[in-house]
Amino acid sequence: MSRNIARMAAPAREHRRAWSANPDEARSQAKTILGAVETGADPIAAKRAAREVRTFAAIAEDFMRLHVAPKRKGRTYQTYDVLLRRHLIPALGSTRISDVRRLDVARMHNRLADAPGAANRAVALVSAIWNWSASREEVAFADNPRRV
Repeated sequence: MSRNIARMAAPAREHRRAWSANPDEARSQAKTILGAVETGADPIAAKRAAREVRTFAAIAEDFMRLHVAPKRKGRTYQTYDVLLRRHLIPALGSTRISDVRRLDVARMHNRLADAPGAANRAVALVSAIWNWSASREEVAFADNPRRV
C-alpha cells in the first residue's frame, strides 16, 4: 500500500497529511486541501475545534452536577440518573453533542417501545440536556434533536 503525503507550510511549523488512497485520489485530495490553505483556511485548526466538542455523556454529567443537583428535588435527580445510566448513556454517551441527530433519539425511543413512559421521559431529558447545553452556547437551540 503506497502512502501519499501532502505538505502544508504553516507560519510556525510544517504539517503533513497522509492518505492510503490511490495516487490520483490522493493528488485530488491534496489539491483541495492545499487550495483551502492558499485561501487562508486552516484545516488543522478546524480538526482541533472538532475534537474539542464534548460528548453527550460529559455534558449530561455537568447537567446533573451543575443544574439538576442544586435546583431539582432529590427524586427528580434519581429519576434522571436512572434514565441516563440505563438508556441515554449507552445509546448516546460517546457521541459528540453536535453529532446527536433526531434519528439517534428516535432509535433510542423505539428501543424503549416496551416502556413508553420511560421512552418519553428519556426523550424529554435529551431535550432538557440539549437546551441546557445551548444556554451555555455549546450547541444551537434550533438543532435540538427531540422533535422526532
